[in-house]
Amino acid sequence: MSSQNQENASSVGAAIFQSSESFATGFSDRVRAIHEKFDQDKDGYLNFEELSSLQVTTSGAEMSRQQFAMVCNGLGCSPVQGLNMDSLRIVYAAQGSDVDGDYEKIFKKQEKADDG
Repeated sequence: MSSQNQENASSVGAAIFQSSESFATGFSDRVRAIHEKFDQDKDGYLNFEELSSLQVTTSGAEMSRQQFAMVCNGLGCSPVQGLNMDSLRIVYAAQGSDVDGDYEKIFKKQEKADDG
């Protein structure tokens, strides 16, 4: 590989990793903001009522206690405590989840309410 090609490859590699780091930071920041918004009792966990509120806000679908227990058990969380931030990150990292879309739904609704 010529030195010019090596420099180009090095630049591209650096850009990819910077982009990934930025993506990871943005992802974590959005999950943290969502978690903090719905963690009404500020205990660090989303209990049944808090996670249900998140789901209704983002999808319009109700969550049963049985569904909540299955989610908690699947993530290795106690249904008594609920989901911590790391568990919510896992949920949003799963295929089919859209942290960006949910973030927009949650915080755009809040902006509209604040403006009105």
